[in-house]
Amino acid sequence: MDDGPEYRHIRSRIRYLQGCFERGIGGIGLTDIFARRVDRCVVLEGEEAASTGVIGRMALSGEAGTALRDRAYLARHETQLNYGVLFLCGSKGSNKLCAPLLLYAAQIEEISNQVFITPDPNRITLNHDLLDQLDYDASQRDALNEALPDGPINNDGLAKLLGHLTGCATSEASTWPHLISQGALRHARNAGHLGVYPAAAAMLLRLGQDSRGIRNELDLIAQSETFSPSLLSILDEAPPPSTSAPHCIAPIVPAVLSAAQSRSLVAAQSFPLSLVIGPPGTGKTFTIANLALDQLARGQTCLISARRDAAVKVIVDKITGVLGDRSAVLRAGRGNHRQALLERLENLRDGVRPAAIQQPLSSTAVLDQDLDKLETQLRQHTDIERRLGPILEQAKPNIFDRLRAWWLKSRKGSFGRLPKLIRHIDQSLTQRSNAARQELLASHSNRVTDLARERRQDLKHWIKALRARSGHYRERHLASANIDAILSAFPIVACPLNELAAALPLDTGCFDLGIIDEASQCDLASVIPLLQRCQRVVVVGDPKQLRHVSFLAQRDMQRLASEAGLTEATAHELDFRHVSLVDRATEQICDEHAINFLDEHYRGLPDLIAFSNQRYYGGALRVMSANPSQRRIQANKRIQIAGQRLANGSNPTEVTHALTVLRAIIKQDRELPKPRSVGLLAPFRDQADALQSAVSESISVSDQHRHDIAVGTPYAFQGAERDVMIISLTIDQNAGHGSLRYLCRNDVFNVMITRAKAKQLVLHSFSPEQIDPRWGVRTWLDSMDKSPPTPTHRGGDDHFLSQVQSACQAKGWTCYPLFPIAGLELDLVLEHGDRCLGLDLIGSTGDLGARIELERYRMLKRAGLPVIPVALSDWIESQENCLKQVELALATAPS
Repeated sequence: MDDGPEYRHIRSRIRYLQGCFERGIGGIGLTDIFARRVDRCVVLEGEEAASTGVIGRMALSGEAGTALRDRAYLARHETQLNYGVLFLCGSKGSNKLCAPLLLYAAQIEEISNQVFITPDPNRITLNHDLLDQLDYDASQRDALNEALPDGPINNDGLAKLLGHLTGCATSEASTWPHLISQGALRHARNAGHLGVYPAAAAMLLRLGQDSRGIRNELDLIAQSETFSPSLLSILDEAPPPSTSAPHCIAPIVPAVLSAAQSRSLVAAQSFPLSLVIGPPGTGKTFTIANLALDQLARGQTCLISARRDAAVKVIVDKITGVLGDRSAVLRAGRGNHRQALLERLENLRDGVRPAAIQQPLSSTAVLDQDLDKLETQLRQHTDIERRLGPILEQAKPNIFDRLRAWWLKSRKGSFGRLPKLIRHIDQSLTQRSNAARQELLASHSNRVTDLARERRQDLKHWIKALRARSGHYRERHLASANIDAILSAFPIVACPLNELAAALPLDTGCFDLGIIDEASQCDLASVIPLLQRCQRVVVVGDPKQLRHVSFLAQRDMQRLASEAGLTEATAHELDFRHVSLVDRATEQICDEHAINFLDEHYRGLPDLIAFSNQRYYGGALRVMSANPSQRRIQANKRIQIAGQRLANGSNPTEVTHALTVLRAIIKQDRELPKPRSVGLLAPFRDQADALQSAVSESISVSDQHRHDIAVGTPYAFQGAERDVMIISLTIDQNAGHGSLRYLCRNDVFNVMITRAKAKQLVLHSFSPEQIDPRWGVRTWLDSMDKSPPTPTHRGGDDHFLSQVQSACQAKGWTCYPLFPIAGLELDLVLEHGDRCLGLDLIGSTGDLGARIELERYRMLKRAGLPVIPVALSDWIESQENCLKQVELALATAPS
């Protein structure tokens, strides 16, 4: 870490970004339930029974309740459900206010055909957006926090809370818990004075970025004299150099990684700033999980964050899946996450700990040595077979070749040595992963035991801090607690960017590594608090996918840059609107080893990723789902209909057709134990809303859940996938340049067309010929008219290949010689029923030539296509035994 006046320019840059953040992102909270920020709202009437503790839930009667329930499920990736009580209404300057003072996280459910909303009494917060309107300072907010009810809101608790409100009348609230009507609430909204009213509502809020914690921490960091290496790596003109030689550090994880993933883990240890570019479906989340587990294995700490809480959850689930346990991972943040942490710390304090875990019988170090030996043997035996094969193919070898063949056979070993080595390596890799997993869990268990025994005082301070409602008391206890105590128990912490301030102290460099996911959607200001907390940072994202959104005017950015004393060049480099974290990281990294591109695509069938692969990634992606049977599937289908986009932005005909397709899928999958998941996507918000309404009205709730139906714009599907995607392009033949420009915007378009795993149906109300070929949508639709390529039976002049192919065909297996897959050309692919197997023929003198490296065997196995080597010497010795080995491998191949 560095300090001193020489970092004055860093503080200036932070001040500039802070100003941009406050003007470009702040002010999007809940201040008016009748504004667009609120997706759906049901104002309740009668007696309030949920927050007062009478029955704990409120009935949402009629169609409004049913519509809210359906919308909450379908738009779950774009909205959050809240229950609000005690409304502040009236005018404040030119602003109309009408929003709840108290907000509860809530659940919505149906009981005996009646929809209910149930607020969580443990997840109650003040509506700080309203307090911002009242210009409340920190001490006033602390007083209100202290007055928040611990349980039901009774008369005494209400009086205590209202007693701390200033700047508004509270007399109207005296009739609580009798609620005023929606009409009365609207009237209060339009009143000239501010008042608190007895009202309650169930609200579905469009997700936005809660900026308060980020703003406060930006202010603190701007005043700091100390900056972490990762923050300097992003904001300084000359980023710090690498911390160690990239080739010296081997990853330690309970998983088999691709070459690009392994390099990413090495770079994370070697550089203060590294970048992982993860195109759609390339295992980005799996990579992040193993980055975190590698830190755990090294006794280091890791902070994982993203703009969206949903993205953080997916990563935590992946870590849990790889490790088989979530005890080392802390989901930090507000509400139930804070409560869960409190319970875990109290258990540690009270002696409730997981059972001790034994170390594995063989350590990973020993198993790594065994693997190295096996891989060396594989290379040696492959070389022997490649040298022996050409001699055995000779009709009349000379005396020297016969002697050489005798010597090579003496070194070759028993029949079938190569496939046996491959099996041993596979078994050793599985054993090594299990041992690494057990070592990690045992080591972590020991650290937790040491914490509970030696650092009880730190545990107590953390528990008091988490219990405190007042920010002042929380900060006092956090200042007395050592964050190392928490990190020894939970070395991997996962938290959304906007909740870091509420979850963790702002200690410079307290984490060894930070990981920021979906970084193309992150502005530079939002990530500064995380960067300040971390020694090193890995930026994970894709510049070809959705970017962050800001409507800050150019003149405002110029003024803020001038006030901060930035040069024109620096202001351009830190352009708040147009430079994402991925963009900045790309510019700052000087060493090519610090950037790694994940090139194995697992999500979709070849037809589904082909256009994106060529247009956005230059054909660099290795499609891992490209076996012969998958190549016969036409996964992309376009359907032209006679639709029209109305003045309200929707296309009802496409909505109707989308529902027809959806109902057909539901009917087809009715008897399946695991039906297909379905997504309905429209690039335009108005059409997405129309689709959501139609699905809510026409598709039963049980079917929505059974098929995991999601509806939204590309922003709702970023990072998500579905078996079947139904895309409504919405526009018609009269589409203007503005609509086409947005539809074909690279980030929006790339996300839209890469969500499907098995099938993609595209509805469009125009002829492709009516669209200029320069627009990407025209080229994309045209590409769907091409039939999927038929797997070729391309032959070669290799005698060994011809013999093996003829023998396999005699067995009734379909053969595909010299088959291109995942960037390779495999000697022979066999297909029998729904199973496929690859053969790597070793020892040929023909065109087969290049040996498939061991990493390629692993790669193809990850792709679902196991490969076994067949040596020419074994084939000559016993074709029958070779075919038995092949038959066994084919029978056990994944279907």
